[in-house]
Amino acid sequence: PWEWERLLVKHYLYETADEVRRAGFARLDTPDVVAAVERMEGEERYHLDFWRTWLDRTVKHDSASLAKVQRALDEAWPTVGELFPPALADVVTGLADAGDSWRRRTQGELEALGLQCSDAGSGLPDDRTKIVDELQYVRTRVPGSW
Repeated sequence: PWEWERLLVKHYLYETADEVRRAGFARLDTPDVVAAVERMEGEERYHLDFWRTWLDRTVKHDSASLAKVQRALDEAWPTVGELFPPALADVVTGLADAGDSWRRRTQGELEALGLQCSDAGSGLPDDRTKIVDELQYVRTRVPGSW
């Protein structure tokens, strides 16, 4: 079962990465995409503020909450590279560099909250690793645009 702290960490990481991805899409030379990003920005800002605030209040609540969030981060942090896949960097110029910048900035934000980011964490649990492996296998063997 998923505990709340895993949900919190997952959404915090996703929303902060999504902010960077949206900025990349907003620079595209495709007016429809840029317009869509502009329409989304208000709602997305709310999501980001929500997850940042919840994370901040949770880790400052007590040491038990901090420890639970740290365990969830230990599991999630080794997988953050998946938030900026190479295929996306091929579409959005500069996104690979933006992903590196996001990683440094996010690590700084998390460390300011008393959390440590380590690539030596557990990563995906075995059952999810199997699912990801299967999806990647299908993606590479089934023609079409993914």
